[in-house]
Amino acid sequence: ANMRTVGMVMLMITTVAHALAAGSMAPASRAPVGGRLPSWYTAHRTHAHTRLALNEFCHLNGSATTSSCQWSPPVSGRSPGSNLGWVTVPDLAGCRAACCSRYGCLAVMFHTQTVTDKSAPTGNCVLLDRNYRNGFTPANNSVLSNVQVANRTGGAEWACEAVFEDAASLLASIGVPAYVRHSHTADEGTWWPSATGPNASWHPLVQATGRNLPMEFLTKAKAAGIHVILYHYMKCNSYWAAAQPDWAIQWPNGTGVVFARGPGMSPCSADWRKLYIAQVIELINMGADAFFFDEYPGSYGGDWSPSCRALYQTKYGAPMPTDHTTLTVQGVSYPLSTSRNVLQLMSDVTEAYFAELVAAIAAATSGSGRLHFPGGTLPSAAPDAAAALVSAYVVPAPDNSGRLYESTALLRTGGCDVAKSEFVSGTRVAKCPALHAPLPCYAQGGVVQFPPDVLSSFGWAMMRDGANGRPPHIWIPLSLASNATSNQSICTTVAVRGYGGIANPDHAESNIPDRALFEPTYQLSASLDQLPADLAVASHTAVLFSESSRDALMRGPLANGTFDVSDAWTSLLLPTVGAWEALLRAGVAAGICNDGQILAPDGGVSILVQRWPVLLAPTSGLTSAVESGLTAYRNAGGVLIRVPNTGWVTERGPAEASVIAAVNASAPGLGPIQATHPGDGVVHAVLQTSAADPNTRVVFVLNDFTTCAPVRGSAAPPTAPPIDGISLDLAAPAGRKLVRATDLMTGVELEIEPLPQPVGGRDWRVLVGTLRQQAVVVATFDI
Repeated sequence: ANMRTVGMVMLMITTVAHALAAGSMAPASRAPVGGRLPSWYTAHRTHAHTRLALNEFCHLNGSATTSSCQWSPPVSGRSPGSNLGWVTVPDLAGCRAACCSRYGCLAVMFHTQTVTDKSAPTGNCVLLDRNYRNGFTPANNSVLSNVQVANRTGGAEWACEAVFEDAASLLASIGVPAYVRHSHTADEGTWWPSATGPNASWHPLVQATGRNLPMEFLTKAKAAGIHVILYHYMKCNSYWAAAQPDWAIQWPNGTGVVFARGPGMSPCSADWRKLYIAQVIELINMGADAFFFDEYPGSYGGDWSPSCRALYQTKYGAPMPTDHTTLTVQGVSYPLSTSRNVLQLMSDVTEAYFAELVAAIAAATSGSGRLHFPGGTLPSAAPDAAAALVSAYVVPAPDNSGRLYESTALLRTGGCDVAKSEFVSGTRVAKCPALHAPLPCYAQGGVVQFPPDVLSSFGWAMMRDGANGRPPHIWIPLSLASNATSNQSICTTVAVRGYGGIANPDHAESNIPDRALFEPTYQLSASLDQLPADLAVASHTAVLFSESSRDALMRGPLANGTFDVSDAWTSLLLPTVGAWEALLRAGVAAGICNDGQILAPDGGVSILVQRWPVLLAPTSGLTSAVESGLTAYRNAGGVLIRVPNTGWVTERGPAEASVIAAVNASAPGLGPIQATHPGDGVVHAVLQTSAADPNTRVVFVLNDFTTCAPVRGSAAPPTAPPIDGISLDLAAPAGRKLVRATDLMTGVELEIEPLPQPVGGRDWRVLVGTLRQQAVVVATFDI
């Protein structure tokens, strides 16, 4: 069975390589899209995020018992430095015992009198992290006279801190249903005795103890009733970069590229991809049923390894250009090619690698179930699907942060099961070059500044709708903020869930489980999880987001490796994001139609028209292929509304009003929901429906959720001001009337009334009243 799996992986690698060479970046056979996610993944839509890096929480000579801790007789020797701390103990034996229970302690210095001078804290026992060497002579002064020193000589053990060992039960105690934890953090060896390499390729802890840490995580999680999403970092590996230099990412001169987490491994290398995928298959065989693939697997700025050079030669019929600049971030330097073709190849390789990886996971978890991994036992009734959470990195930003790297093709062509993004990814737009004045994009110093709630929601909807409704996994970096609050956690979590995502609040390991901060979030989430499991966002009108047209308008690359996005914003992105903002501010249900959905709609263009009967598209800047797709959409009965690229630079109100007037005048109108309120304030109304329970409508009504977005090093900001007089106008299912509406956030039953003059099919009104932060309105219809 293992051989069959490996054979499948090798075949897919060959296929993807041929696809790259032929210029078609989609995998040769599409991986299943949708329907493969484990049932628990969507049944519980708030998952905790941790790191719990092995090198941070496990140490040699740590936490050994006193009985197994051997010592030399008192010695004389040179002080090794590296003070691990002072403690107060009665004698040398007590000093040794303190060392035995301290991570990394290898020697002690015991003072017969408590030291209280200004050069040291109060105490009489110093714990040190290195053994004494010969030649130590205590100085004849009040601090260092009458000291006894000893070296630890035996009982060296690998031991891990309690939170590393017991995270599953700690998180389960506050109601966490699933959590992310690392199974590979940076460039270290494997955390289990992997058959993919020799013992030297394993982590030293595994070499010394034979432990299979991922198997232990999975076993403990099962016992605690919690699921594990394994974060298996894919970019760096010190052992294999040294053992197989041709597999590593290289500068044009052939030296290896070293990232912040270690030497980079090239996704162009079929041998490296085969090895990494084989590691993932081993984890699946242990019982893993979800993976988190973070960042991106290669160098977006260029990779001149032999395998990448060969792919470039085959694709473009010429040697790979070597001209480049250097980007230095926090002391780490990366190459940035000045060739658009090189940058495009890096994007294409990444998307093909993700598609290959996801296809391998699908094949390993379909049909006959998992294979047995030596040294472990499979969980009973192991599910036959595994979720691959693939980082789309800066894809949610309308201008891709000025880069030409990755696209929403990842979401449609088997490149992921779930798109991983971040709470503020959509706001990471590029800063336009100073030669363009006024700066026609959202940027510091720019004129057009779309609010963060517009850009964030645009990115989330892009991730969701590009994957045909599969929920994006949105990381919420609460651990980076100072003094994060439970309200902040609830606010960000409900906003993500409202937009159809999986909320992934980040936990600081030092405080796990942090009951005061997080337990209210998971209690509320458990209540939301009682809603129909197949709830999905139902949008009526969509905005076309054309990446291919945007990329054609991006100029460069510039000297800094990024692209001038000014023309893209002026011609295309201003009306695109502006139309999105107009729909949001009008309180209607909106979606994002990505390039692939208009160029090659799944199930045909008629399905696209059924999904979105109204489509807004810019009047300028679109490629001829996209224009042909829009013609097909209109010919199939869709209402196409063109949005001009003027009127967005200074005062957008009139331009937005014209967009809404055009939608309202169309036959389909504004759709089945509209939120209104008489005053100022930001209100998002997101409709979710269930095929299994068509008589239930759930509307997430959100105040400006970006006011509670975590900011690195900053305290939680004040919440947005309350908004009064909010009403929801809903369209009842045919033959049904609204009988009840309840806000799950407060448990309050809301007033309802029929509309005397239905508008656009909307015939019932829910009086939400004052919105402080969020409301989750459950509307029940009956005959």
